[in-house]
Amino acid sequence: MKNGKKLKYEKLIGQYIENDSHLKENVISIYAMGSFVKNEEFNDIDINIFCNENSYMFIRKIKDMQEYFIATHDISIDVNAIDSCMYADGFLFNDMFIHRNRHSLLLFELKTLNYKIYGEDILMDMKFDRHSLKKEALKLALTVRHRLSKKYFMEINHDGHSSFIRKNVKYAIEFFLVFYDVENPYYCTAEEFISSFPQFMEYEKLITIALGRDPNYCVTYENAYDFIVDLSKNMKRAYVA
Repeated sequence: MKNGKKLKYEKLIGQYIENDSHLKENVISIYAMGSFVKNEEFNDIDINIFCNENSYMFIRKIKDMQEYFIATHDISIDVNAIDSCMYADGFLFNDMFIHRNRHSLLLFELKTLNYKIYGEDILMDMKFDRHSLKKEALKLALTVRHRLSKKYFMEINHDGHSSFIRKNVKYAIEFFLVFYDVENPYYCTAEEFISSFPQFMEYEKLITIALGRDPNYCVTYENAYDFIVDLSKNMKRAYVA
């Protein structure tokens, strides 16, 4: 849902692209994702830029844009640039497509959220293979579990990790919901989750925090790690069955 604050930044980003001849020539589409799109407070804007040419000049121009928005509007813009090499010749549908560890799920999230802020709707006709989505969702849930344990092992002082932990709990829930083919896994409420998956009732408070709107509530490894392990175990059992 677009509110006034989001529309303001959407317009500003579009104006910036239009006022720079190099960006205007190369940018095809911009899709937003993350907390900016979802019904949450946001401290930065995650955007995926589909472009013709991903040259040094292009990434320098994007860097200039990031610095401009920090200096002028006090907002960070996190950019993922996807150039024609990655989406031409049907390569967009190939699992060689790279976005951290994601391929299908990145595109699925962009299309499901459907928050295009500039340019052509190049994802309109995209179809998804359910098996590929389930496989990636499980892989990423297991990755979240590993990421949390790795960070726990590497750092002595775990104070101040609440935001990191909460974010990864939310990611794990989203991957779980994608795995189980929930229609829109990015807007699920805690009540809907518990109603659909009552086996996780013991984690109700954590789920409420993760899917709620209170980012200041402290989330610890102790109350999050077992939940993520249980989610991934549930998915793995279903996957190999």
